[in-house]
Amino acid sequence: MGLNFNPINGANDIKGAINFAKDAASDFKGAMNGAKNVGSSPTPGISSQLQSNTELYNTSGPNANEPSLSDIHQAGYGDCYFLASVGALDQHDPNAVKNMIHDNGDGTYTVTFHVQNNGIHNGWGVFGDSYTTKQVTVSASEISAKGANVDWNTVTDSNNGKLVIWPAVVEAAYAKMHDTKIFGHDFGINSGYNNIGNGGNPQPVLENLTGQDAKSYSPSGAELNNLQSQFDSGKLITVCTPESDGTQDGYNRKKYGNPYGLIGDHVYTVTNVYIGSNGQEYVTLNNPWGFDQPRDIPLSDLPRVINGIEVGIA
Repeated sequence: MGLNFNPINGANDIKGAINFAKDAASDFKGAMNGAKNVGSSPTPGISSQLQSNTELYNTSGPNANEPSLSDIHQAGYGDCYFLASVGALDQHDPNAVKNMIHDNGDGTYTVTFHVQNNGIHNGWGVFGDSYTTKQVTVSASEISAKGANVDWNTVTDSNNGKLVIWPAVVEAAYAKMHDTKIFGHDFGINSGYNNIGNGGNPQPVLENLTGQDAKSYSPSGAELNNLQSQFDSGKLITVCTPESDGTQDGYNRKKYGNPYGLIGDHVYTVTNVYIGSNGQEYVTLNNPWGFDQPRDIPLSDLPRVINGIEVGIA
């Protein structure tokens, strides 16, 4: 209405504002109902038949009854950043992953994460972040049919043919922790899968898994040179690749080619840093897809094929 207020024009303005507010409220209500319908639609959970043919951990092989990096197979969601981070924790401390997951014995699982709890006690994070545990319980019906391993029925136990589901359980719990909540209304685990399934940053995931601050670095300088010592000391390390040129077969392929078989716009787990027989330092990466594993990369080449390094503390 401005400073030159005219009572007649002002009344019209107020009436228009009220009508606009009513329309906006109506639109918001419709949006909320639409979101509610989407969020509350049935989760495409694993079938009851498949539920009866699952187990948390593989009972065969060298890592029997333990979570193993080889169990992780990303499927229907774009959450490589999450699964690569879980893989980094499992790489160094499989017991930490196992301790995160509690089988309640009734078809549900409780997964423990860590979330920031900054406040006056630590200067709202100025003097270092504070974390508190957050437990999330998921049922078998909340494990998405598009979840890790489940979508492709990928990792099965050679002893009994059962599907190994611990990666899908952790993924489901992370999705549930990130479901959309507006004005007290929870839009359900489907919204959580949508929220975590479209890319993300490994750094906060590493913090959610460990309750310790994680760091992100550019792939250059001292941090790159210290990569082997950080890996050898048990640090959790992931790396990110820049977007490809649209071919989904590598980083800036037109300029560099793709000598190591990397996927563009992807996150990998660092599983080894070592000195080769030629005296050169190499980095071994694991693709959370469970296949299309890249070739080992000379450390000196790493800066031109990745665009980020994330380091967490187990």
